[in-house]
Amino acid sequence: MPLPPLWELDQALFRAVHEGARREWLDPALQVVNDMGLGYLQIAALVAAAWLGRGPRWAVAGLLVAVAAAGVVYEARLAPVVALAGLAGVLLFSGRPAALCGLAALVASGLVRLLVVPVAGRQRPSNFDFAQPMEAIFGRSSFPSGHATTSFALAVAVWWCLRGTDRAWVGPAALAIACLVGFGRVYAGVHYPLDVLAAAGLGAAAGSAAYLVWQARGWLEPAAPEA
Repeated sequence: MPLPPLWELDQALFRAVHEGARREWLDPALQVVNDMGLGYLQIAALVAAAWLGRGPRWAVAGLLVAVAAAGVVYEARLAPVVALAGLAGVLLFSGRPAALCGLAALVASGLVRLLVVPVAGRQRPSNFDFAQPMEAIFGRSSFPSGHATTSFALAVAVWWCLRGTDRAWVGPAALAIACLVGFGRVYAGVHYPLDVLAAAGLGAAAGSAAYLVWQARGWLEPAAPEA
């Protein structure tokens, strides 16, 4: 049996995730995952990582407590607060050069994505009658996913920067978060799987390019080899 056209396959996969995998009890967790792909939260976590580097545990704990307290004081949604705390907790151990490289990759990929979106002009799947999106986003800005683009860009940059060091675990952790963010965008009903795959490719390219620049410029500090 021949495969359906790509757009039909993409729509079928979207329905399988958005409708088939959707569970009410999973929604809060997936909201946190989606918020971890917000650019301003990612930038905040990377700036904190660049500022503190491999900061002492009391500094990391203090920052996360401060973020949580701010969320309570300003009555912000819980999801972004938890998301920022999780990102900061991972990236604070990346070190300043890796964090800055990730920040450069994030910004570069985000700018390229802004150029691609109006050219692609793909309508969001949230416009389908059967869709029940978790976010009120209905425009022609579906391809590629912004959340997934920046998530993969910073994850790949950090992974390259820290591979073979005693902090190599940060790279896989960041990549796992990026994959969850990509899944979360489809689950939330605002992106097709192909949007996420394209975003992963764009983000990986930006992250790799940023690493090559950092390496060529000698901006990567030598780290103690992994035991």
